[in-house]
Amino acid sequence: IIRVSDTTYDSIKDEDEIYIDENEVNSYKKWQLKEDDIIISTVGSKPPMYDSLVGKTILVKKKYEGNLLNQNAVLIRTNDKNTDKQKIIHMNTKTKNYLTHIEKIFRGNANQASITIKELFDFKILIPKNPEEQTVIAEALSDVDSLISSLEKLIDKKQKIKEGAMQELLTGKKRLEGFSGEWEVKRLGEIADVLDNLRKPLNENERQKMKGNIPYCGANGVVGYVDDFIIDDEIILIAEDGGYFDEYKTRPIAYKMEGKCWVNNHAHILKSKIKIDQNFIFYSLVNKNILDFITGGTRAKLNKSQLLKIEIFLPKEKEEQTAIATILSDMDSEISALETKLEKYKTIKQGMMQELLTGRIRLV
Repeated sequence: IIRVSDTTYDSIKDEDEIYIDENEVNSYKKWQLKEDDIIISTVGSKPPMYDSLVGKTILVKKKYEGNLLNQNAVLIRTNDKNTDKQKIIHMNTKTKNYLTHIEKIFRGNANQASITIKELFDFKILIPKNPEEQTVIAEALSDVDSLISSLEKLIDKKQKIKEGAMQELLTGKKRLEGFSGEWEVKRLGEIADVLDNLRKPLNENERQKMKGNIPYCGANGVVGYVDDFIIDDEIILIAEDGGYFDEYKTRPIAYKMEGKCWVNNHAHILKSKIKIDQNFIFYSLVNKNILDFITGGTRAKLNKSQLLKIEIFLPKEKEEQTAIATILSDMDSEISALETKLEKYKTIKQGMMQELLTGRIRLV
């Protein structure tokens, strides 16, 4: 049985893992999923996010043996079995018009919302009568999807390469050519200054009166923009409370800021000492397990005294620290450029869908 809640992509692909309930496989043989079937979730979390569960759609990329629908989803197939028409229907469910429709018809609350099949089928779709035009539109949008998919895979590959490089370079397992000096363990308090005295929280009313373009920083990143700053420097910020401490493997627990910014009291401010490379400290912290230093009950907290005790393994020579940090920074820049390109393609796709799926632009 496929549960839409188990899917993370717009399409179910060959490599995706499928949850199968073997006890129910033989009950609904005629509803086995086929390639280009569309699954729509009818129960789940509330919109308006495109990935919100209720109304979320999945396009099947291959035939699956076994039953693949539970009671909280609906299977969509065109009457004439035209796969291009199926793809156009699926693409229409990724538009703002579809999202608006789901927002109008869902019932329930933020955690448990539902839609009826009758109201779902009230959503109107423009489809060319000419099958050849349907094919051309489907192919044009599929080409963009392929570009997006290939970029996502490339970004994932680059991320894994960077993770491997961090594991090798930040532990001294792999040494860069030209360096052979010793490494040592230092507490954070020995290699960085904590500038928490510069922090100043602003409430919502104060921020509304200070709207600008200078980043206002919190525990896990920029949370707004103001018209003034309290620091103008290269700094590392790590959450004091509300951080991703228990998700350190997949989410950053520290981030960098350069230039003017305003920092509230939910993040510690770090600045490397003179003979220590700032970026090396950052890369040593960004995915570090510091759970042993976290205190508090329901809201985990990294207080200053514990922060200063965190240990970093680093080369004695600053030149080697800088060389390692530069390699990792270059990898970050490459990934960032690819992510920018990916967002551009996604924007292009949205524009194409807006034009091609409404008939505003006709393809020859």
